[in-house]
Amino acid sequence: MRWSVVELAENGRYAKVFRGFLVVMQGDSELGRVVLDEMSCLLLTADQATLSKPVMVRLAELGVPIVVSGKNYHPIALTLPYSAHHQSTRVLRAQIACSMPLRKRLWQALVRCKIQHQRVALLRCCPDQSVKAMQLQRLASKVRSGDPENIEAQASKVYWRALMGEAFRRKTQGSDSVNAALNYGYAIVRAACARATVAAGLHPALGLHHANQGNPFCLVDDLMEVYRPVVDQLVFQLKLGDELDVESKRRLAKSLQADIRHEGKVSTVSNSMQFLAASLVNSIESKRYELRLPKME
Repeated sequence: MRWSVVELAENGRYAKVFRGFLVVMQGDSELGRVVLDEMSCLLLTADQATLSKPVMVRLAELGVPIVVSGKNYHPIALTLPYSAHHQSTRVLRAQIACSMPLRKRLWQALVRCKIQHQRVALLRCCPDQSVKAMQLQRLASKVRSGDPENIEAQASKVYWRALMGEAFRRKTQGSDSVNAALNYGYAIVRAACARATVAAGLHPALGLHHANQGNPFCLVDDLMEVYRPVVDQLVFQLKLGDELDVESKRRLAKSLQADIRHEGKVSTVSNSMQFLAASLVNSIESKRYELRLPKME
């Protein structure tokens, strides 16, 4: 199935629903349309963009998130349906009852997977960085339950310097085009992961590791970690200028269709998120580790 990312990026544009389509308008002119059932998210980056209530209602019914971006494409708001699963209360109770040892074990697996994916992305983009890739492999093997030594941060420091150069600094509010592209790609991945999380009956605020009381998507931020290197690889391949252009955005939107292995079979990132969320439900309900992680090769 094809998943579409729709962005309202120019002032004065508005979206409406018409016979199963989301239609983007500028004044009286139609700019384009996409099948509602095939949408992954609606991204609002323009300072002045308008949505009708029927658009918001229909997207909520389909579980399609609306992402509002702030400065430099960093997402500041995300809407999701209040209830998107027929047994969400049962799953919520299991989430609340999930023991700390199990949460730490699940987070350990996610961190290891993320670092291994960083290693693969680094070797794909920079084949000459085999020494740093080996260092990432060693760091992944050192991650203990709950990651008490914060190996994730140590690995990220090695990874970003090897991938983007010694001078690069990953900043969500960075003004450079590379950080803008990363923010844009991560916003798309976060929205799709939020959709998969809610569709599985999970409450996105109850994280395994992330626990910021002001963050209603802690669990989403936990699960999306393993997919970040997919975006990193795409950003590395882009020919970025001073600003993030339309063609770069289109390529980043395709991150959800990127190939990734899950359960030994080639899948898309979007479908993989659904498998991962479902396996997390199995883990917390059975009270044992049953997580099924994706694999970049």
